[in-house]
Amino acid sequence: MNISSKVKIGGVNYKVIECNNPSEEDPNVDGQILYSKQEIRLKNDMSREYKENIFLHEIIHGIFEHIGFEQDEAIVIRLSNALHGFIKDNPEIFKDE
Repeated sequence: MNISSKVKIGGVNYKVIECNNPSEEDPNVDGQILYSKQEIRLKNDMSREYKENIFLHEIIHGIFEHIGFEQDEAIVIRLSNALHGFIKDNPEIFKDE
């Protein structure tokens, strides 16, 4: 999976930033989406697969925010885990022919 330096969610452009501490409030956070700054921050010292999962996790938060869906952390975790596994298990369906 390619983690791009920018993504668009619901017509809004977000910069993807890798940094030492994604959250100013909590040093234990591995990723965070900041709607007002249009940023997705990811901790830079994570393994590739874990970082991909956290990236999808933050994307799901962004999608839920866009559609006005409740931000239930347990649901976001389950969905990001399932989606990451699906993408890793089926990479051929995402390639252009």
